[in-house]
Amino acid sequence: MSTWTEPAREIPVVYDVDVAVAGGGVSGVNAALAAARGGADTVLIERQNVLGGNYGPGWRPPGGRREAIKKPREEPTGFVGLTAEILKRLEAFGMGQTGPTVHGAKNWMTESMATEYILLKILQE
Repeated sequence: MSTWTEPAREIPVVYDVDVAVAGGGVSGVNAALAAARGGADTVLIERQNVLGGNYGPGWRPPGGRREAIKKPREEPTGFVGLTAEILKRLEAFGMGQTGPTVHGAKNWMTESMATEYILLKILQE
């Protein structure tokens, strides 16, 4: 097996944290929130200028909550976790609905951008 040797060098540490999460999509946001809410000093690194992935700007119809439920017997009894938290905050803006049979947006473009804003606020808290 061949190897590559690099000379020793000093690399600056930008953030000295317990947890570094790469990617601010759905999983990354959930991971960063779980770590931070669990008491870890956490940094979330995202290469784009928006957060949320399929929660935010990546949420395009059809897909996501819009098409999540197709048969009445599969309807949820309610949302939980981060999804419920986002939907409650969307409702405070006069958007989104959290009823057990509601799984679509009133205006997906506006709500996807509002969701990204809400995620930023949740992460700041």
